[in-house]
Amino acid sequence: MALTTNQLVYGIMGMAVGGYKTVVEDYVTANGTDAAAAALLTKTDINPQAPLGGDLYDNDTFAAKLVASMFPELDDADQAALATSVVTYMTNNGLSRGAVAVDLIEALDSIESTHSVFGASAARFDAAVAAADAYEGDATDINTLQDIVGTTGSDRGQNFTLQPTPDVIKGGSGSDTIFGVVDDAVAAQNTLTAADEIDGGAGNDLMTVLLRSDYDGGATIENVETLQIGSNDAAVRAFDYNVNLGAYEVTGVETVVYDQINNGEQLTVNNITPSAEGGVAPALKWDNEAGSRAGTIAATFREATVTGTTNLSVILDDVNAMNAGDGIMNIGGGVETVTITSQSQGTTTNTLNNSGNADTGSNAVGADIISAGSLTKVVLLGSQEIGKAAGVVTDTTGARAAFLGRTDRAVNNDMGLTADSTNNATESNLLSVGSRVTEVDASGMTASANVRFVAKNDGSATNVTVTGGSANDYVEFELGNINADGGAGDDTFAFINNQGNSTFGEGDSIDGGEGDDTIQLGLNGIGTYNISETELRNKTSIGTLDLRGNATNLTLSSDFVANADTANSIAIRTDKIIQSSADNAANPTDGPTNNLEDASTHTIDMTMLSSNQAVNFMGGSGSDRIILDDASFNILKTLDGGSREDQIIPAGADRYDTLTLTTNGENVVIDSQDLSNVSNFEGMILTKNSATAVYDITLTQTFVNNNTESSNSGNTGINDTIFQIGTTNAANQSALSAGDTVEIDVSDLLNATDTGRAAGFTTRTIDITSLENAGVIVTFTGNTGALTAAAVRLTGVLVANGADGNFADVTRQSGAKVDPNVVVLDTTTGVDGIDLNVLGRDVEVSQTTLQAFDTIIGTGATTNNDMNFNGAVTTLMIDSSAGQPFANVTNLNAINLDDEVNSVYITDDGMFAATGLNISGGGKTDSFVTIGANINGFSTTGTISGGGKTDSLTVNAVTTGHNLGQLVADVETITLNGAATEDLSAQFGGGASAIVVGATTTSLTVNNSGTAMAGVNLSANVPATVTITNDDDVVFAAAAFDGGLTNLTVDVSGDTTGASVDFSAVTSLVAPSTTVTLGAANGVADNVDINAVSTVTNIGNIVTIENFEAGAGLDTITTSVAGPLNDAFIVTLASTTEANFVADVNTAVSGLAFTTDAATDNDFVVVTVSGGAMAGTYVVIDSDGSDSVNAGDEAIMVVGMTGTLTGADFA
Repeated sequence: MALTTNQLVYGIMGMAVGGYKTVVEDYVTANGTDAAAAALLTKTDINPQAPLGGDLYDNDTFAAKLVASMFPELDDADQAALATSVVTYMTNNGLSRGAVAVDLIEALDSIESTHSVFGASAARFDAAVAAADAYEGDATDINTLQDIVGTTGSDRGQNFTLQPTPDVIKGGSGSDTIFGVVDDAVAAQNTLTAADEIDGGAGNDLMTVLLRSDYDGGATIENVETLQIGSNDAAVRAFDYNVNLGAYEVTGVETVVYDQINNGEQLTVNNITPSAEGGVAPALKWDNEAGSRAGTIAATFREATVTGTTNLSVILDDVNAMNAGDGIMNIGGGVETVTITSQSQGTTTNTLNNSGNADTGSNAVGADIISAGSLTKVVLLGSQEIGKAAGVVTDTTGARAAFLGRTDRAVNNDMGLTADSTNNATESNLLSVGSRVTEVDASGMTASANVRFVAKNDGSATNVTVTGGSANDYVEFELGNINADGGAGDDTFAFINNQGNSTFGEGDSIDGGEGDDTIQLGLNGIGTYNISETELRNKTSIGTLDLRGNATNLTLSSDFVANADTANSIAIRTDKIIQSSADNAANPTDGPTNNLEDASTHTIDMTMLSSNQAVNFMGGSGSDRIILDDASFNILKTLDGGSREDQIIPAGADRYDTLTLTTNGENVVIDSQDLSNVSNFEGMILTKNSATAVYDITLTQTFVNNNTESSNSGNTGINDTIFQIGTTNAANQSALSAGDTVEIDVSDLLNATDTGRAAGFTTRTIDITSLENAGVIVTFTGNTGALTAAAVRLTGVLVANGADGNFADVTRQSGAKVDPNVVVLDTTTGVDGIDLNVLGRDVEVSQTTLQAFDTIIGTGATTNNDMNFNGAVTTLMIDSSAGQPFANVTNLNAINLDDEVNSVYITDDGMFAATGLNISGGGKTDSFVTIGANINGFSTTGTISGGGKTDSLTVNAVTTGHNLGQLVADVETITLNGAATEDLSAQFGGGASAIVVGATTTSLTVNNSGTAMAGVNLSANVPATVTITNDDDVVFAAAAFDGGLTNLTVDVSGDTTGASVDFSAVTSLVAPSTTVTLGAANGVADNVDINAVSTVTNIGNIVTIENFEAGAGLDTITTSVAGPLNDAFIVTLASTTEANFVADVNTAVSGLAFTTDAATDNDFVVVTVSGGAMAGTYVVIDSDGSDSVNAGDEAIMVVGMTGTLTGADFA
């Protein structure tokens, strides 16, 4: 039905049509009702227009205003939200705002006054329209026309457009709208001026400002609740609240809206003043269009605004940091808490990039949310996802195809794997909080919060608290204890940083809350994780352990599983290192990064679990090793070793999935029910403690079929149709041996008479070669009773005696590697190479299980008492303290490492021969040697060789000073953490060498021989005294010294071919004594480079050079001025001081040619100070060619110089 003019005008403007009837009717006739409604809406605060045209409000705001205007009696928030969402939907789908308003008026007219929700609004509408129809006058006064229909005052507010001339605006009690433009270039468009006086009055007022130039303040703006500021170009724009003679120019603003700051736009609001008494900061709202590319916003505050504990409210609406440099929010300092409300007009995930502001000290680390020096808490609210979690790279073409299958996350930042400028759908962009932040509270979020805590730059810990909301949250952590409550939703607590165990430990308290919650360890096949029952303490309501590192040694605890999401049930997976997609854990076909999962190894020890506890294990394409005992191996264990994904496994490789069974003396019974949920394992490893072992195993066709292939694939070194049952040293136990018994029930594999295979069971077999080789008694049970091994072989079910030539790939080398026994040796003397290569497993000799080494005494030639750690050994820990396995090892001369060894830890030297210990071979690239705290006098001979790899040597804290007299060759980084004087004889290999000392070291002596020392870096913890003796070059790093250094001596006098001491990269010398000693009268050309660091400014701390040989072709000095220099001038001072040095020298050279010759040449002055505290000989270089001595000129002190210094002595 057609609306009457009174229905139309009252529905939109809240008044009778009166004298405007003819105008409205003519407009409707000419343009239609929808267009008339649209025109009327622009005269109200429902749909005001921007100063330069266009709707001011987005669809969501318009909808809220329209519903509130037409249904003011609606006090049910849920119904109001529903009505608003309907209107938003209509406008988002193409219906004009005028048409929407007409539809709502028609709906209001049709509603009965008795309606439970909208009846009151309908009754008011009907009465008002009736009153308007009854009025026959032609009044045009707005107040009069509102009075006719019962609308009192200016409820709907007024619209004001500022003019270039001074404005005086006084709003009423309604919600007024004020428009202004700042445009210094076009005076006619510059409508917000310093002379304006703007008072919004009562009501909820809005002032919109378009910046075409910066606004520097001046106008008085008060009682305006919302200040909305926008710009329409990429120039950096600023709006300054300004304070005039101590008085605020802008008062009463409750919300500052950064309007459509996108596509490269940048807006800063400066000097924000409090919104009310008591220093309350106004809220900041960043309001963009859905799908737009976010720009940069910034806010600075007056001191009064952030005095006390400040909680700054920030609203993000469709803020999308698509590219690098987008979505930057710079919050000024002084804010303790930032409360972010995340919302969107569509489906935009609100994302930010790192703030352009920097925090201070150890917190000077990039993050999205920073308020320098103060921010400790971030609160997250809202119904729209904030921070973008990573997906899985699915690109099969282009540059990103190289990452196919990986999770699109990079460690130590918020972003994905590629630092590009495209908005890839799978790339992460987490919301990072500054390293000063100790709490993130997302309990008010109804959408996902994807957050990253940031580490401090000095490696110190930050203890943090995080509370999740009702959706699926993702949180990453750094060093420090955490207290996490996931709330509702399927939450993920991720530990992926590159520190040990990614800092996951006992001190972390995690309550997953409701939902299926996950602890993720590792990312994309990187990192090693050693997780025992200790690390799993204080973890409750967790449903899944998601293991994504390269290697995991996990021991499940009964308490942890008992307190899981579902009590006594946990899921463990290793299949998401590489994935086809987020919903498909299988590796991509021929994926270029499949090897990251293929090469991973995961050992899961379930022996601490109770018999009533369930585990669902989902293995990937790597090698999964499950350890079980009689109680824990039951039907509640669903174990899937995972597919090998057609990877090629050569003979001799240990890349298979195994079940390792242990016993502590009890008979182990593994029946068909225990095995009913087991699939995709290649072998079963049987072990024992010292007692005789008895195993009873029942095999079924289903089990054998689920753990073998119907035909040999040819992709592996083993026969894929054969399931191996064998033995080896594994899981802290020993291999079975003679006297042990294994009974295997194969009745389900045989026909009723035990004379052949069961029907349908054709190609698959089992192999017990490993057991037979160990002398184990193996018996079989069939359908007719006991069977001999020979009888079973005749059926074709059992294959032995090498039918699978590589059975050891499964039954020995693939045994679970958890603190293994090594070898039984009672007493071995006169050893000439104890070779542990045959063990084929890790050797961690700090374990008490290695007390099988009762005594090893090296009585042979000292060059032959060796231990050779080869093959699969990756970590070697040597501890000969009391009660440890190597306590009785003496006279050991050498440890030889091959390329598989990653690290060596030495915590005592009592086992070494008097001639010292030789560590050679170098191990893997990036390997390291650590000498630990128990050492109290490491031997003074022997060598540590890095083998030309990228290696490091760490000497940890000792109780007394000691002399590390080792010859350290080809080791790039040496770290000394001793408590007293450290002496080191070292040869550095490769480039970028460094010496780093511990915080408690008071004196450091470095005696280096034969190799240049490159990149000596003492910036972390500088001892008071540093002495470096070298017979080759010494180069100092950029930040070589700090204020703790009081004495530095560099002695290269032993160099007979010409040494170089290079300070050119050092930014400042602060040691009162810095001395370089050259060879005395040795006729060799040495060089000291003081380029720009040893200057007159710091005349008390300049470099002193001893034994300088002046004369062509001998020693030289390098400065910032290219040599040779020009003339030399010699002056003498009776005495001087640091403060007077420049003036005294300039007085002495006054009138000499030094001050009168060519102004651009570079001369030098030799200054002899005869007496006083500064007595000595100084050389000052006129670095800037100014013919005078200045503070910035370079200078040295010389002692014991021979010859006469000339310009040729400067290189």
